[in-house]
Amino acid sequence: ALFGATLVTMMLPVQVYFIFAYIACGWLGFVDNMQALVVPFLASGFGIYYMRQATVSVPDSLLEAGRLDGMTDFELFWNLVRPTVWPAIAALAVFTFIASWNSFFWPLIPSDSPATKSLPLAVAEPAAGQIVLSWPIRMAAATILTLPMLIVFVLVQRQLIEGITLSGLKL
Repeated sequence: ALFGATLVTMMLPVQVYFIFAYIACGWLGFVDNMQALVVPFLASGFGIYYMRQATVSVPDSLLEAGRLDGMTDFELFWNLVRPTVWPAIAALAVFTFIASWNSFFWPLIPSDSPATKSLPLAVAEPAAGQIVLSWPIRMAAATILTLPMLIVFVLVQRQLIEGITLSGLKL
């Protein structure tokens, strides 16, 4: 039932969650704070589904061999499951980072002060004429904003491609 509920969350638009995320941020005291941009979206329906599918692919014979060797559940996870699903973890981390980095609508909601706005939002706001009116400067800033995504991709490129290949995910 919980897995079915997780799949249902993937069918709803992300804006539906913003109401509940904002209420949770207010309850936790995260409004107009950097935690409000990170904490509400650490786990997602897609991430849960993706990691479940990756862990189901771990052979039972591998886990049985570990149990016969006397491994605890944590040792099984850390020494056998984690290395097996590492490409999926890397792929999910990249997907989540890119989605969070490119998020535009959510940072508008909990961020009131300029200090808590995300960088893509800070670059987009000058388009309204508030900070910088120069188009070349805006375009240079937008280009620089792609650097963190490129760095993350270069660091985990091999694991990302292997995780996408093993999962059968189509991009």
